[in-house]
Amino acid sequence: MRLFGQPESVKRYKHLRAAGKELIHKLHDTISRDDFDIFKAAKKLTLPVQGRTFIFEQGETDTTALMDFLLLDFRAGGRRPVDCCDPEAAGFSEDEKALLEAFRSARSSLFEVVSVDSKFACVRLRPNH
Repeated sequence: MRLFGQPESVKRYKHLRAAGKELIHKLHDTISRDDFDIFKAAKKLTLPVQGRTFIFEQGETDTTALMDFLLLDFRAGGRRPVDCCDPEAAGFSEDEKALLEAFRSARSSLFEVVSVDSKFACVRLRPNH
């Protein structure tokens, strides 16, 4: 048991979390707003929008989910922002480049809730592509 300081793995984790947050900001700054329209991404996630205003139920959680989806999963012309980003041109650090590569190779799935049956503790889902 360590009495003083943090184990190196915790320090490394915190460092990578900070690098990941910075990477998301840099990705956002590099994407084409014409190709990767945040309102199209919101529609794909079925988020309520009035005019050009998002209606979030969970505040920051919804904002984070939308931005993660837009940058990491949303496709325009078959490509995602993480696929289109040039890490050299964007000035990414080595850790940011490694995280970008991890984002590029990661796979996720989104599902739409079709129905909930509390009697049988059952949730029916439909893939949301």
